[in-house]
Amino acid sequence: MESWSDELLICITYLTAFICGRCWWGGEKTTHVKVLFSTEQISCDFVQGLIRIISYQPFYEAYAVLSEVLTDEKLKELKVTNSICNFLFDILEQGWYTPLKKYKQMPFINLLRSFSTLSMSSTIQQKVADGYKLSLFIEMCDKYPIVYDIIWALSFNQDIQQQLRSNSAFMSKLTHLAKESKNDQMKKNIHGILWNLELNREICSTIVIKDEEIFDIMISYSHEEKVLCKQIYDELIKYGYRIWIDFDQMHGNVMDAMAQAIEQSHIIIICMSEQYRKSNYCRAEAHYAFQQQRKIVPILLQKHYKPDG
Repeated sequence: MESWSDELLICITYLTAFICGRCWWGGEKTTHVKVLFSTEQISCDFVQGLIRIISYQPFYEAYAVLSEVLTDEKLKELKVTNSICNFLFDILEQGWYTPLKKYKQMPFINLLRSFSTLSMSSTIQQKVADGYKLSLFIEMCDKYPIVYDIIWALSFNQDIQQQLRSNSAFMSKLTHLAKESKNDQMKKNIHGILWNLELNREICSTIVIKDEEIFDIMISYSHEEKVLCKQIYDELIKYGYRIWIDFDQMHGNVMDAMAQAIEQSHIIIICMSEQYRKSNYCRAEAHYAFQQQRKIVPILLQKHYKPDG
């Protein structure tokens, strides 16, 4: 590296920043990443090559690429996970404490949207817990409601659950907002957090399932795959199965209606896809079905998708 010219280092830095921007600028970022890295191994080899010269500070942005394109299992295998997490927390803190709410030229809300995806990773969740970074996200809630979605994802981790329970002021705030907030999406996220903490579990959904109504099958799916799941539903109905499926996207406290549907179904079909994995609601559904010891039948809806969570 000592023989490399300044011009070469600058070119590599700009290239890394460009790839990082493709990962984080929102929109069809999954498509952009797949164009750049057709396989997970290619992306891993690229970043590990940069890690060998990581003493050059701008190359830390290569960690952002890894955090976006690798599965949870791959992140666990890497020896640089601590560095990845430290980089991510550092830019979040820089963006949050900057008056313009930007990291370099990137709007802070874009960073949060990307971290919303990363927060699904059990590796990232544990690093948040170990580094006591939860308080940083709690600070952001009032200004950026999307942070409630991040906290919901983090709250699947037991250490995070304990940290949340010990914050009585924040717990009181969540309980109040769960009843009084006018933001429906925010209320759903808060109900999800409280559900993971086993608080506020009461039937208050706008969808009511009669106590005596028992279903053969419940279909758990992401609404991104609604058309395909409707085809599965129609085929099962033809054979006389009694099916529970939410086509209308429930309102109110959907967690309790979801729990009731699972409790009153013999089999749960889980329609697995990348979108399913990225949904806190879907994860809660699958987790509760497992807790209730229901028979679970996974169906892979997406070609070449390898479930890792």
